[in-house]
Amino acid sequence: MLISCSLKLLPSLDSFVNNPEMVEDFFGFLTRFLKYFPGIFFSSSHVLEILQAVKIGISIQHREAAKALFCFMEILYKSLNWSLQNSGIS
Repeated sequence: MLISCSLKLLPSLDSFVNNPEMVEDFFGFLTRFLKYFPGIFFSSSHVLEILQAVKIGISIQHREAAKALFCFMEILYKSLNWSLQNSGIS
């Protein structure tokens, strides 16, 4: 519910630019959630929507919002990399 409501408020780059605090809070939340509950995160029906939001907001110029978005991407990459290494897939 929280994710779908937040994503509805961030449909475009303009919405990211006009709501940098929300972007920072949303991606900060996602980063913490992914870090501590990766299995739940990856089984969520919202993963593709979240990745689409990352694609939209990746060029945001607000320092703290961009930092939160890139921290999320870093944890996402590390989680996927760890999963692949431990699954035997190369």
